[in-house]
Amino acid sequence: MGKLGGLKSPIRFEDSRKHSILHLNIGSRASFQRTFFLVVLCFFVYFIFLTVLPGNERVIVCAVNDNSCTGVTGDTSTGACTAYGTCNGGPGWALGAGDCTGDASCGTTTCCGDDTEEAVITEASSTDAPAGYNNAVTACCNVATDCNYNGACVATGSASSASIPSKAYCGASSTWYGGDASSAACTAIVGSGYWNISGEVNGTVCCGDDSSQNKNTRVVDELSMDNGYADNSSDDACCLATSDCVASSTCYNDGVHSADVDGDGDNDYCDAGTWKDCVSNDDCTGGLVCSLATYNCVDPSASITIRNLGVTGVEQTNQEYTSQTAVFLHLTFDNNAIGCKYTNYPNATSLPDSGYAGWTQWESCVSDRLWDLTTGNGLKVVFYQINYSGVYSTTNDTIYYNITGAGLDTTEPTAATINDGNYTNNNQSITISWSGASDSESDLFGIPLDYHYVLYHENGTTLRDIHTVNTTVTTSGLNLAHNSTLYVNLSTINSAGLSANSTSDGLTVDLVSPTISSLYGTFKNLSTSEYQSTEGIGSSTWVYAALLNFSWLGSDVLSGVNAYSYVLTTTSNAEPDSIPEGSLSDLAGELDKTFTGLQSGSYYFKIKARDTAGNWGALSSINISIDNSPASKPDILSEQKTGDNVTYTWSAATDEESGVVNYMINLSDTNGVPQYLVLVNDTASLSYSVSGVASETYNATVGALNGAGIWRWSNQDVVILDFDPPTVSFEPTVTIVTNSPILKVWTNEPAVCDYNDPITEEIVIFSYTNTTYHESKVIGLSNGNYSFVISCTDLAGNTHNPTFGIAVNSSATPDTLSGPAGIVAYQDLIKTFNVNLTDSGSSVTGISDLKLYVNGVQTDAYIFDVGDGTFNVSFTYPDSGEYELRLANDDLEFNTTMNVTRLFLNVTYENAEITDASGKTNHIHYYGIGASRRVGLATDAEIDITEYGYPDNRLEVSDIEVGSNIFIFNTRQKSLNERERKLDDNTFLDDINPSFAYSIQDVYIINYILRYNDFAIASDIGAELETGDYNTLIRNTVSGSGERVIRFTNPGSESGRVTLVD
Repeated sequence: MGKLGGLKSPIRFEDSRKHSILHLNIGSRASFQRTFFLVVLCFFVYFIFLTVLPGNERVIVCAVNDNSCTGVTGDTSTGACTAYGTCNGGPGWALGAGDCTGDASCGTTTCCGDDTEEAVITEASSTDAPAGYNNAVTACCNVATDCNYNGACVATGSASSASIPSKAYCGASSTWYGGDASSAACTAIVGSGYWNISGEVNGTVCCGDDSSQNKNTRVVDELSMDNGYADNSSDDACCLATSDCVASSTCYNDGVHSADVDGDGDNDYCDAGTWKDCVSNDDCTGGLVCSLATYNCVDPSASITIRNLGVTGVEQTNQEYTSQTAVFLHLTFDNNAIGCKYTNYPNATSLPDSGYAGWTQWESCVSDRLWDLTTGNGLKVVFYQINYSGVYSTTNDTIYYNITGAGLDTTEPTAATINDGNYTNNNQSITISWSGASDSESDLFGIPLDYHYVLYHENGTTLRDIHTVNTTVTTSGLNLAHNSTLYVNLSTINSAGLSANSTSDGLTVDLVSPTISSLYGTFKNLSTSEYQSTEGIGSSTWVYAALLNFSWLGSDVLSGVNAYSYVLTTTSNAEPDSIPEGSLSDLAGELDKTFTGLQSGSYYFKIKARDTAGNWGALSSINISIDNSPASKPDILSEQKTGDNVTYTWSAATDEESGVVNYMINLSDTNGVPQYLVLVNDTASLSYSVSGVASETYNATVGALNGAGIWRWSNQDVVILDFDPPTVSFEPTVTIVTNSPILKVWTNEPAVCDYNDPITEEIVIFSYTNTTYHESKVIGLSNGNYSFVISCTDLAGNTHNPTFGIAVNSSATPDTLSGPAGIVAYQDLIKTFNVNLTDSGSSVTGISDLKLYVNGVQTDAYIFDVGDGTFNVSFTYPDSGEYELRLANDDLEFNTTMNVTRLFLNVTYENAEITDASGKTNHIHYYGIGASRRVGLATDAEIDITEYGYPDNRLEVSDIEVGSNIFIFNTRQKSLNERERKLDDNTFLDDINPSFAYSIQDVYIINYILRYNDFAIASDIGAELETGDYNTLIRNTVSGSGERVIRFTNPGSESGRVTLVD
């Protein structure tokens, strides 16, 4: 910009509010007009600008009273303000209210509108605004959009300070609106969440900005409401009263009963804004009642169950019965119950009234309660009443009380097995028994089982119908026909009336006896060793045999043959008894019988059959005569030679059975070869001449032949008859752990035994045999099972060939050697004890390297492997003392202790009559009987009896060494001093007639037995002993009971006893 000529000083124009400064440098005159124009133009633009800014309005075109050009502000005077106010729509002087900020204050002397941030706001409202917001009151506000409420400026979007329902919302154009104007207005007036909610007030309005508008939410008495129905702030509604209840955004008036809001089937009650299940029974359905204590519909029905306390030993009991008056009451009730009470009552059909004396006091309800029933067996009733805030529910239960426990059982008994036998031969009387029925509870209670027994005919006719506690019933007077069948139905009933049924398979009456349909006999001819039939051989024909065999079959059409009874007798009129023969497990299988070792005589084999019904049939028989002994020996009486004739005379031979039928003369050379054999048929002639006998040396014998074909020669002195083979037993019988086992066989008589070698299949004679024990070692058997046929022949040629098996397993490793925990022995005696060898608990045999050690020193012992896992260890016991025994090999060992003592005897006489009045010396212990007799014990052993204390009823001498004498005396009373001296000197027996008093001639019958671990002293039973000295035999035996007793029996008395202990 150019300079105005000559003008050096600047000119300042200043706006009083903005302090805008315009600096002009005026130069020459010629430029002045342009410069001035520009200045005016600037001012014009500037004033136009100021009129645009709120609060900085300037009157550009003013009336006559405008002061804009005077430079005076509107705050100076009413006129000045009025001028501004005219431009601003005035008047704006001294408004006295608002929140203006342009002036120093908005006091009464200031002008509103002449400055920035000053606006004159007149109170104005819309049609829905509350009353009091359209009073034409003005205020000076700092924001032109503010609203005026009674002179107070309120920002747009805010609510007035008035209380609801007078509260309004400042909206557009500085206008007041009610809460229904918009969501924002509602939120400003009432708060968030009150706009457009359901309820009694129409939607799209604000709930709570007007009177009688209340935002209620769901409030629930959760203790009473059902199905989990609870408080929920999201379930809301706009209701006309605060006491309304809300459900599903719907308002319900206080006191309403018409809604089932919890869905439990009954109407719920609105109580001052809170939902409750009920307030009266009318609010409840389905038989429910209202508990006023909890406002809940409750089920007034309740239950009481009387339970017994159980019985020891019975797993489960019937709860309808009890054997005790003490019981449990199991009770059900609604949780809203406020009290319960109980009573026993005589019957269950009538209700005890409230004043009944038996009722308990009201008490808290419980699920289980101990209760005492009234005494006395019978049905017991207990009533139970529940109080639901004045609504009462009453119920009862019963239980049967029986002190015996009857009825407590809940399990059926075990059914009986009926034993009817299938067949019977008694058509008049039927006896049926049964067994196997059981009931543990009845046993515990001591109550017998009851049996309902029904016997009926196959045609349906009932023959017997009874109840019984017995297990056998006999029914008589039946008169049943042959082949009639009866049945039994049996119910086993326990104390609770529970039953188990059994039905028999039928009992048939069989009145027809069985028969022997075939009978066949054979005998073994000892002359030929062949079996021959007895058929065609009469009783007058004698056979040479010692063995008879009979076989047979029986027949019965209805019940079948189930047994036989037979007898082999030498009496023609003898008959078999009615006791079946054979194995009890298979009597019907007894179809043959062999008799051995028969002596000479006529035999009658008689047999009869029995059917299942019990009928015995007729006899069948076979007769046969046996003569297995030769005739008596004929003796040559004379021999007379005449030329080449030799006449022999002999004594007659006899045979009681078959008689002598022939004689024979035998002339044999010196080698025993017969040269002349002459049969003499005339048994009456006892002489015969043999002619043509050459001159030689002969041995002449005469033989007698009996009717059975047995010869007896004159040179035969003794005939041995043995027809029984030896019995054979065999070991080992357990697994053998060696491949070279030792076979051991025992026979009941001397015999020679052999066996078949399973490897070579050769017959091998036992290495040690020809006695009753036979032993042989088999070499090289592989592991496995083997069978041996043992053949043993006795001296008479009878042979037994049993088969035995063994198992060889050399890979087995025996793991245990066991024996007695301790051994008691006596010195210098040979003792045997047994040990057992096992492998995993099973007995084995076959080891041979065991050794015995006594106190660690190997001792000579005989160790015998029995063969059944047992080993006998025998050795001579050392001197008395305690020893450690060890039996071992490289793999196994057995240890035990041994206590060796010297052998002593204790003799005790016990009698109930003996009292403490008995007397003792060093060697004599006695008791006086009456005034004249004395009984006692004495010994010459070196002991002192007075050192021992003995109880009443006993006399005793103890610790008697072997070799000392023991005396038992029963004599007259006399001084014992002399006897005591002689016993002490060991000279008592030197007397001619040693006695403890005068001689007594009474004879006593004495039977005495000493039972002892190792020894027994015995005498003949009932031996008559007179006064004197007797020897006693001691023999080795073992007592079954372990007691060692010598018994002395006086005629008519059993009270005396003498006991010997070690």
